[in-house]
Amino acid sequence: MKRLMRLAEKIALFFKRPPRRVLYDLSPLLGVLFFALFFLGWHLSLIAVAAHVTFRELTRGLAALFLLYAAVSVLLVVLLTALGKIVNRMAAWRRFMYCALAVLFILCSLPRVLDWGTVYFGGQHVDNVFWYHAFYADGTSFVLTLPSLVLMIALIATVAVFLWVLRLLFGFYVQFAAVRKKRREGASSGPSAAIIAAVNAACVAVLLACGGIVYCAAGEARPAHAAKAMFVQIPEIKVIGSFIDYTLKPEVVQNARLDESLCVKLEKCGIRLYSVDENYPLLKRSIYIEPKNAVADKPRIDTKTNIIIVFAESMSQFFLREDIHGIKGLTPAFHDLMSAGYTFTNMYNADYPTLRGMIATLGSSLYTIEKVRGIQQIKGENKMKGVRPPILSKFLFLSDVLKKYGYYSVQLQGGSGTFVSMKSAFTKRQSYDEFYSSESLELLSYAQYAHNIKSWGVRDEDVFRFGVKLLEEKRLPQPFLLTISTLDMHPPYTPLRTHPNAQGNNLLNCLYSTDRAFAVLWEYLKRSAYRDNTLVLVVADHAVGPNAEYLDFVGRYVDYNPSGCDFIACAMYIPGNAAWRGGSNATVCSNLDIAPTLLDMMGVDAENPFLGLSIFSERPRYPLPITNYYINNTSFIMNRFSEKARNAVQLLRWTENDQKAFSEFLRSIALQRAIVRENTHPATEAY
Repeated sequence: MKRLMRLAEKIALFFKRPPRRVLYDLSPLLGVLFFALFFLGWHLSLIAVAAHVTFRELTRGLAALFLLYAAVSVLLVVLLTALGKIVNRMAAWRRFMYCALAVLFILCSLPRVLDWGTVYFGGQHVDNVFWYHAFYADGTSFVLTLPSLVLMIALIATVAVFLWVLRLLFGFYVQFAAVRKKRREGASSGPSAAIIAAVNAACVAVLLACGGIVYCAAGEARPAHAAKAMFVQIPEIKVIGSFIDYTLKPEVVQNARLDESLCVKLEKCGIRLYSVDENYPLLKRSIYIEPKNAVADKPRIDTKTNIIIVFAESMSQFFLREDIHGIKGLTPAFHDLMSAGYTFTNMYNADYPTLRGMIATLGSSLYTIEKVRGIQQIKGENKMKGVRPPILSKFLFLSDVLKKYGYYSVQLQGGSGTFVSMKSAFTKRQSYDEFYSSESLELLSYAQYAHNIKSWGVRDEDVFRFGVKLLEEKRLPQPFLLTISTLDMHPPYTPLRTHPNAQGNNLLNCLYSTDRAFAVLWEYLKRSAYRDNTLVLVVADHAVGPNAEYLDFVGRYVDYNPSGCDFIACAMYIPGNAAWRGGSNATVCSNLDIAPTLLDMMGVDAENPFLGLSIFSERPRYPLPITNYYINNTSFIMNRFSEKARNAVQLLRWTENDQKAFSEFLRSIALQRAIVRENTHPATEAY
């Protein structure tokens, strides 16, 4: 009992000493708190700005992270304390320790800032897809955004304050060490080092116990939805691990063949395999599964019709649903096209991001390769290693099929043509005749608005004005296929124009900017000679990624689960088909179906590796479009199916394992360049 009384007296005396001394003695506890909150702050700051997650649903994950970070912090504090004992009298060693700590913080901060910007703007962690972008264009532009810059400044300031406090504490240590030499144990000497260590250890234990109680009392360890689970993952592991995987770990490619049962399921979905050439499994002789399924009731155009396809960046269908969000006047040009044209109301995107979305639309194909470095292909006992181009495979693009009919193909975009070697792929592999991008001097000299890094490239309005110039002054050879890609809707959002109903929302102002840009081309076409012989199709390259600004907007009106898959805008003006104007088609489909649908309208059949079907002829017969997303468990998509189609999909029993097996199969044949014969164009015929 006497010992306990003495211990209590010493603990009481501990808290009666000068504040600076108490601060010094409690520095281990404060150090643990600092490190733990420093590491946890990344998660807290991102959750605070995210629209689709709350602290409540991530409570257990955050508690687990706190326990982990606290344990790491204890180790760091013990290490620092040991070093402090050793180097307190050696200024050079103290400077070395300060530098080492600064480097440690920088190594932790840079991946977190990079991941913070990527999650905030792109809705996903840094991964192989990110490095795919970073190695070939502006993949790290997220670091240069204002929010990421503010975060970086905050981290640097935090580190600076910590190092300053640490320096003061070492100064206190030297001072108090000198005082101790003059004192001996006794009432005046204060608590012993053991008592001080016990107080710190007890406080840390209480903190860990509280974290453990929160962890046990909370619900799921992490949300089932991956887009939410990312907020309680350790960013250094994701960033550094994905970089190592991308750059150093080779892909091993082996010949893959799907078993018969899966092939039967795929045919019931409208994908026929191994029907022409065993070495090119996707090739089939017709755009139809059965040519007799072609229907007569559809809009028709001849093979002399010009085609303009506008890839509207991130144009999710919800933006056009004024009946739901009630914000009028954001997209008058797109709505005018819908009134004068034909709309597909239930199309969802097959893939994400832009490059894959364009491949899905133009080539009715899925590109599943993420890594472009470090291939190791195994054929028997022979091994080949090397670096491959960003777009490894050749596809059968719409431009390739139409080449036989004299079509002249042009791609026009405000972004970089060197990005993932798009220019090379389009002109050298996919039979495009011209390619204009942000490197094109002709486009840059024509642009009126500044080209800056925040806008990613040439502004949409300049791009469409240049498109009008190509049609009016340069007069492209007819018939032509002109594909135009927009950029203003790409995050980070820096609008060119503002709309009063947008209420200062940069995302909605960017939407309005893109619409005003499209109006330049659309208004010209309506009054020009092209009006009677040019089909105009506007389709999203992909849905909006689950970034915070979009989720905040859409979450005000509907219950939305963030993912890369969503319904997208798709409407087309069809010349000479007055009966179809203002109409719509509610068949559930994907942008994989666009190329077969256009060929169906033109009466063109071709040997092809298409994964899609004509929306007019065969898609209703095969109601499940197989994309890079497993949608059977996605209620907001499945709810758009008719009851009959939903029952048919359920009878297919397409499982998540089937989806993974098919994705791996597609990746394998892409790596083997076995999608389409690369040295010849498949024969085409009109009927």
